Amino acid sequence: MTKNNEKSIRDVKRFLESYKINKKMLKMMQYEKLFFSGEGDNENLLPIPGGDEVLVKSKMMETRRFIANLEDGNCKLMLFYHYIKGFSVEKCAEMMNIGRTSGFRLRRRALSLAAEKFSENNHKQ
Repeated sequence: MTKNNEKSIRDVKRFLESYKINKKMLKMMQYEKLFFSGEGDNENLLPIPGGDEVLVKSKMMETRRFIANLEDGNCKLMLFYHYIKGFSVEKCAEMMNIGRTSGFRLRRRALSLAAEKFSENNHKQ
């Protein structure tokens, strides 16, 4: 594996893992609204209609759309259930009726495929 490929895989992993962070952020915003009536420190909120929630949800949709646009169905399933649904690789492999080792190989292949697509998308912009 080349250094460029390793960097691309790290970048796409970071992008996919951002979904979980954004999901947690939404839960924290809901908690804040529920218990503090949204009257917390608003200095760090972006001044857009709907508040930060809109921005966070759009980033989450971008991640989902990225996975949905991948070509290989098995790779798409692995990335969706692992990064979006939060299942372990072992659980994903079990649901896909493949062995644990095959599940880890599939995730590696899926990340390589996603890294190629991710770098293509970033070069177009």
